[in-house]
Amino acid sequence: MARLARDKSLGYFDEELDGLISLINSHPLMYTTSCCSGRVSLVKVLGGWTKSNARVVGKWHGEVKVEELTKHVKKDLGEGFSLWLLLQPPIIHVACKDLSTAQMLVSKARNSGFKETGIFTVKSSHIMVDIKSSEKMGVPIVLDGEAILSMEKAVKLCEHLNALLKNLKLKIRRLEEALKQENSLK
Repeated sequence: MARLARDKSLGYFDEELDGLISLINSHPLMYTTSCCSGRVSLVKVLGGWTKSNARVVGKWHGEVKVEELTKHVKKDLGEGFSLWLLLQPPIIHVACKDLSTAQMLVSKARNSGFKETGIFTVKSSHIMVDIKSSEKMGVPIVLDGEAILSMEKAVKLCEHLNALLKNLKLKIRRLEEALKQENSLK
């Protein structure tokens, strides 16, 4: 909880998750260990894609504006770099004290649209649940310094990304509502 408070004070915490994370952390048998509400990242790559060759140059948890995207494209043309636009789904890691709590959480998350949710670690002290949605996308928009995305297509791509992000945020709200109903039954 101290780390969560620190992340909130530093602006690292995704505010869209505040209600859901608070609800999970208020449950006596669960707590979160890490989370992200889903985002679009723009990654600049020189040569092969390795950690040392890739650098995030843009990141959006909310609406992606065409102007923000195209400014990066214009800046990196002709330099031999590639730019990749990535959509990453929400991810929430939750430690559960017992199997029945973990199973309930997996069921609620999957029914809320987080289809890639599952138990991924079992230890004597807790069971880790990975809550994740299936929406992912990776699109090159500049390859080796050459733009492969027209302005017209950039507008369509941003509209598509923004629709996907909106859908991801709806799933977060659905899961929050499902867990509120679960808590009201106890």
